[in-house]
Amino acid sequence: MEYDRFQKEAIDYINRGHSVIVSAPTGSGKTVIAEHVITECLKEELGVIYTAPIKALSNQKFRDFQGLYGDKIGILTGDVSINTCAPVLIMTTEIFRNKVLEAPQGLRRYAWIIFDEVHYIDNEERGTIWEESIMFLPHHMKMLCLSATVPNIDGLSCWIESVHKTSLKRVVEQHRPVPLHFFFQCQNEILDRLKKLHQAGYKKKISYSYYGKKRFAHTFFKPNRLSVLLHHLQENDALPCIYFAFGRRRCEELAFELYSFNFLTNEEQNEVSLLYETLCRRFDLGHEKSAQRLLPLIKRGIAFHHAGMLPTLKEVIERLFTSRLIKLIFTTETFALGINMPARTVVFDELRK
Repeated sequence: MEYDRFQKEAIDYINRGHSVIVSAPTGSGKTVIAEHVITECLKEELGVIYTAPIKALSNQKFRDFQGLYGDKIGILTGDVSINTCAPVLIMTTEIFRNKVLEAPQGLRRYAWIIFDEVHYIDNEERGTIWEESIMFLPHHMKMLCLSATVPNIDGLSCWIESVHKTSLKRVVEQHRPVPLHFFFQCQNEILDRLKKLHQAGYKKKISYSYYGKKRFAHTFFKPNRLSVLLHHLQENDALPCIYFAFGRRRCEELAFELYSFNFLTNEEQNEVSLLYETLCRRFDLGHEKSAQRLLPLIKRGIAFHHAGMLPTLKEVIERLFTSRLIKLIFTTETFALGINMPARTVVFDELRK
């Protein structure tokens, strides 16, 4: 396999026994470095722990790694517990923090820990979980920290080095293999420049009073229609789309509002119906009203995903989206953290939560 520069650099440090922190854009191949750690540890019959900030990411990594390493992979989250004696164990960071504080002796078999999305240490609500996990990490364990958006890699690295009295090698990659293109919807126009957005949305209408003085009045705003945006995405081959809406009810309302849309061909409709029914049977969801309620949307390539849903139903939706049979998904921020989903467009319902 041909490695990129930053992958070679990180793997070289790992092979020399160093802990490493990697900051590289989304889609650049950070997971390859994690796979190298896992492969080398399995060769030497050593254990690895892989932590992720959310259950959805843990579930996806479990499926991905299981395809590569088979029964050597296990998972432990608040919802799922599978093959927990496996040499490679995937878990949420909260679960690891609890283990390192309550039963550190159980970590003796593990040589490495991989902290995915380590920038979460800056999160106001949950950042202490990462701090405690790193502070109380057994000194025999090496560390691989991965992030696309760590804000101050030097500051974080220095802090980790001061805690563990050992060097932490920094690897930074700036090149983004998948470029970003920004678009804005304003008064039902789809605009590709911020300057055009200001021109379309913030024009002032100037009129003159009887005495010749200028009077200013803002133009009336036309509400943005989601249907206009979706027609634009369809016409520009910009689906699948992840639509972030900050609220569980909002996600569901938007999905059902678009019931008149159908993003699937007849062949895809048959395929998604069969796969959905198969997965629902596998996860014992056949009689769940929430699963039955979603089916009409699923047949049109539409779904929603949020923390209020059954964990198994969320996993079914994730698998359908990964299979490219869901073209439009309405979701909260639980879908945002490092999950490798085949989306061409991301839409934000609001810029503030």
